[in-house]
Amino acid sequence: MRTTQALPMRINLFLASSFVALLVFSVCGSRQAQAATPSAETGATSTPQTAKIVTDDGGTLVAPALYELGIGLGAAYFPHYPGANQSKLYIMPFPFAIVRGRVLQSDRRGMRARLFTGKSFDISMSGAGAFPVKSGENKAREGMQDLGWIGQGGPKLRYEVTTFEDGGLLRLGFSVRMVVASRKIFEIDHRGTVFEPELVYTRPNTFSDQTDLYASLRTSFATRGLMSYYYHVGASEATASRAAYDAQPGLLETTATFGLNIRSANNQHRWFVSTDLETIEGARNVDSPLVKSKWNASVALAYIWTFYESKEKASVVY
Repeated sequence: MRTTQALPMRINLFLASSFVALLVFSVCGSRQAQAATPSAETGATSTPQTAKIVTDDGGTLVAPALYELGIGLGAAYFPHYPGANQSKLYIMPFPFAIVRGRVLQSDRRGMRARLFTGKSFDISMSGAGAFPVKSGENKAREGMQDLGWIGQGGPKLRYEVTTFEDGGLLRLGFSVRMVVASRKIFEIDHRGTVFEPELVYTRPNTFSDQTDLYASLRTSFATRGLMSYYYHVGASEATASRAAYDAQPGLLETTATFGLNIRSANNQHRWFVSTDLETIEGARNVDSPLVKSKWNASVALAYIWTFYESKEKASVVY
């Protein structure tokens, strides 16, 4: 599943989420209570500033800007869908926004709305998505309906398991997201729900003061709506080489992700690289005739130039 978590780890609905973040901030502006959120969930603040923040353990962190605006160029190579044996290269420019509000937050992993924050956990709203695929471009789906845009949204619980002396942080996450799909403009279909537990490790300043590491292992489960969208083959779509198949709910896929976030000393330039290893071994619909590969790999690269930082600084660390 193309989970947006946005460029670095995935492009997902990064374009849309960044654009929405820009619009929301233009309306909300300073109404957002300020917060210094670790950059891209790595635990490292984003940019050298003069203001300091006192953390819960008595330490201090450099206060980043409340919000940043920029533009970027990304490239990603993804399989058409989980279990496909064909992939596609996407290259696109995109707007970029970081918002470090108490409620609204936006960074390279997309836009989130924090609903509740505790000492070692938080509950937020997050999203994910997938690009459309024309059936004429996929041999297994030839003659079937195209796969449209897929969007996901719902609450996410994150729990801080432990921190390490080197600054590393281990978290557990659990997301429940509603899924919608659109093959045509203004035509939106509900496609069930995705349940996604994950284990995430982040470490700031891994190879240098400007390099952060991200690694995760997540398992995705989906209801019949999304499974049918990907794997169902109706009687009218069956051929000599593609038998009819009734997709069932259950395990969708398991994904391991490794990524790096590299920043320039002045934080004006950022580079992201991410790779995913995905498998549908043991998945509920592995026997669908549309499944052509049980293992897949994805890679995403991005460059971002930040052209504006607010003078107002974030003041709270989560």
